[in-house]
Amino acid sequence: MTGTNEDLKVIGKLVIIARDVKTGKEVKRIVKNVVTDAGRKLFASRIASPWDWGGKKRYLVLGSGTGTPSTSDTGLFEPIWESAKEPSVSVSDNVITYFARYMPEELVDKTICEEGIYENATRDPDTGVVSGTFIQHATFDCITKTASILLDVYVYITIV
Repeated sequence: MTGTNEDLKVIGKLVIIARDVKTGKEVKRIVKNVVTDAGRKLFASRIASPWDWGGKKRYLVLGSGTGTPSTSDTGLFEPIWESAKEPSVSVSDNVITYFARYMPEELVDKTICEEGIYENATRDPDTGVVSGTFIQHATFDCITKTASILLDVYVYITIV
């Protein structure tokens, strides 16, 4: 072991469930997400010592971009800033779970093809733009959000 963040194995998975509240029909996407280099460094530093959030937050953001996520990504391909939410976070053993729910009246007529999480982040109150440490990124077969779709987003980060 060399003592660098390359020794830290961080595995990510995204589960996104689109449920039609009128018909009960459900569409589920399960994909591997890419934990970014910045995300690996952030997790390694948090394991090494506690941190002070300094009033900053975390945001889960959806986007309409397509492409192949990379460990060097610093943001979504095409973010939908109005989708930025502070996800609930839980930890069980070595798994961190982020969760956000989008109600039927949110993001109507948006095409959603990607997801990412920003940690130690701030959000501009005027534009809604989020800036911070982009820790993971996933793309998936697009889902068009309608007024009858409830969207649940789960991101699992496993540290091994």
